[in-house]
Amino acid sequence: MTSRISTKHALLNERLGTPPNAELVLSLLSLARDIDRACADMLAPYGLSESRLAAMLAIERRPLITAAELADHLDVTRATVTGLVDGLDRAGYVVRHTPGSDRRRSQLTLSSKGAALLDELMPVYKTWFEALAANVNAETRDVATGALGELHDAFKSGERS
Repeated sequence: MTSRISTKHALLNERLGTPPNAELVLSLLSLARDIDRACADMLAPYGLSESRLAAMLAIERRPLITAAELADHLDVTRATVTGLVDGLDRAGYVVRHTPGSDRRRSQLTLSSKGAALLDELMPVYKTWFEALAANVNAETRDVATGALGELHDAFKSGERS
């Protein structure tokens, strides 16, 4: 099988002496970069990023969530959530329900415009994800999913070292 790693990753792999595990990880990084770019391109016409989309999905799932709860749920800082929510608010995708003048206690819901956007985007995403792996048979998909799970577990256990 031919390697599908980027030039940057190929140079690093070559310098490492082309160990099989490095090629696997670098291939994964290259694919993830390409998928991230494609997602960004898909969301750009809507003024969204993956982070803003994730925030909208979390707000949809849990209406009246606070910014602090959203930050915890998305595993980002409160400052990051403030920026995300401010942008979504300006675009008309979320509504803040603020008791008094303390924005930190604001509860968030999707606006009808935000809900309509998710209704429009989710079929596009579903079709795109299905097309990405359409040529991968079930056995290969299951093996790849298992390998990615093993990589994830190894990474997480290595973080604690």
